[in-house]
Amino acid sequence: MKNRMFILMLMLVAIILSCKKKNTDQALPLYSGSSLIKSIHVTDTIGRKLLFNIHYYDSLKRVIRISETIYSNLTDSTNFIYTIEYYPGKVVMKKANANSQFYEKLIYNLNSNGLAEFFVRYEFNSPQDSTMEESYNFQYNSEKYLITQIGSIPGGSSVTSTYQYTNLNVVSINFISTTGHASKQLYYYNGAQHNTIGNFNTGMYFLGNSCYNSVIQSSMDSSNLVLSRYSYNYDANNNITQCTINGMWPMPCLSWASVPVLTSKEIIHYTYY
Repeated sequence: MKNRMFILMLMLVAIILSCKKKNTDQALPLYSGSSLIKSIHVTDTIGRKLLFNIHYYDSLKRVIRISETIYSNLTDSTNFIYTIEYYPGKVVMKKANANSQFYEKLIYNLNSNGLAEFFVRYEFNSPQDSTMEESYNFQYNSEKYLITQIGSIPGGSSVTSTYQYTNLNVVSINFISTTGHASKQLYYYNGAQHNTIGNFNTGMYFLGNSCYNSVIQSSMDSSNLVLSRYSYNYDANNNITQCTINGMWPMPCLSWASVPVLTSKEIIHYTYY
């Protein structure tokens, strides 16, 4: 059962991480008409708060801090701070609570193009006691889009995910695990609207290119079962200001920092700098 749950989690992370940056010292331009995301406010369909994030950036438009508030009910909330540190060939992300107690550390080793080629996540049982929970290896094409990801847990199974693109969008992901499980997901897009909630818009260039257009549906290839549907509102600059998600399946080429999937039906509101 534990391996089965891990395989599912690897598949979800594979989609989230399938997202350009030449190096860690020079940020790339955003898509035309888009901006850096300032805040993300997630609610359920009747307006109850689920999460609120504020993003902070340096002069190179790289994210350096994310403040996060998670709401467990109408009155209770928990605050976390993510700090992102940049080093030659490496990005380190740390998650701590309001008392500076560490919960997680994420380390990304970068290739010569400044893209994450290896990722490992540690959980902290105490400030001195950490456990490696999972790791990932990434490969990219010449256009710096993710094409292969291998995720594994220490002493456990692994999942290989391969990506197919059309018009700069992921149209399918194939998953194969070492336990023999295989599946394929398909994705559909609104070709008239650009994606403005991608890795460029959250200052996470090291995660690679995001899909160019806005995804509107994901489904299983074998059964045509619809996994999720997505709809959007836009502002006068054609930036996405609201995304409504029906279904728990994450979008491809978008990181957790821009599309936190918390429930099967939620509304994500965006503001920009």
